[in-house]
Amino acid sequence: MPGASGHGRGDAYAIVCAGQQQATTAASTEPDIYQEVWRNGRIFVGSRIDLATVTQERMREVIERAWRNRAAQRLVAGYDSRAASRRSKPSCRGLTE
Repeated sequence: MPGASGHGRGDAYAIVCAGQQQATTAASTEPDIYQEVWRNGRIFVGSRIDLATVTQERMREVIERAWRNRAAQRLVAGYDSRAASRRSKPSCRGLTE
C-alpha cells in the first residue's frame, strides 16, 4: 500500500511512501503542503501531505509516483501498457448525435 491517510490536529492529511530525496525537496519548496515523516527521528517513512492545500491533480501524481516506487516492475509495465493502449484508441466522447 503506497500510503495511509488520517486526521491530526483537526486537519486531513495523507502519508505516502515517497522517496526521501523527493520528500525533502517537496518539504523545502512547499512546506505548507509537504512535511517529511520520520519514525523515532531516525527512520524515514515518507511524506505527509496536507489534503486541504494540495491540488487534486498534484495528489494524483504523488499517489502514482508512490505506487510506482513500491510496486513490482511487472505491475508497472502492465499498467503502462494498458494506459498506452487506451491513449491510442479513438474516443467518441464529446460527439453528439
